[in-house]
Amino acid sequence: MMKRHVHMIAWVVVVILVGAWLSVSAQDTTSPPKNEGQRDALITMLCHMSSQLRLVRPLATYAILSPVRSDQRVYAQYIINILEGSHGKDYVALPVRADLVQMMKVWGISAGDPGLIEGMRQFEEMIKKIPRDSPFSVSHDRIAYAAKNISSLLDTALNETRASLHARSIDNASDHMRLSYACAFAALGAVGEGTSPGSVIDLLILIKGSALCRE
Repeated sequence: MMKRHVHMIAWVVVVILVGAWLSVSAQDTTSPPKNEGQRDALITMLCHMSSQLRLVRPLATYAILSPVRSDQRVYAQYIINILEGSHGKDYVALPVRADLVQMMKVWGISAGDPGLIEGMRQFEEMIKKIPRDSPFSVSHDRIAYAAKNISSLLDTALNETRASLHARSIDNASDHMRLSYACAFAALGAVGEGTSPGSVIDLLILIKGSALCRE
């Protein structure tokens, strides 16, 4: 009788242990690690900024090549809106252009708030909150310095675009817009590991392992 009682207790302990193990396993499969959640949030931010920068570059090109001063101003204002977002002090609501909408659809571009400058500020704030000793933050310093470089490029692009907007001549406006284009190009970067340090694509490769946002 005593032997049967001991066996029953043993089976109860086994059942409890198995149940606890299954419970922990279920939690592991349904709840992603915290670092994965942070990584996904950073990737979402970078992909949004990548889309915005890919839209800035053709707009800047249109402004540079336009022979009409009023058209240059419109393109410059579009760029300012993308850089600052709808809460920016220089934001001006503009009509939606059909050609831009079509280009965004073809390229898979999404543009909207937050603006590029605010988006990078939020990115930098999130980086600061990630523990330096976490497995995710192997390249923490490089990520932080790249973000700082992008922020500086975006600030310069905004200043040059403002200067283009208020320039008195077509040639002067084009000169400022060329500098804005160069900053946008450097901030976005080019595909290829190591080819564009300190750019959005560089950060995507560091964090995601790929420069592609649509896979």
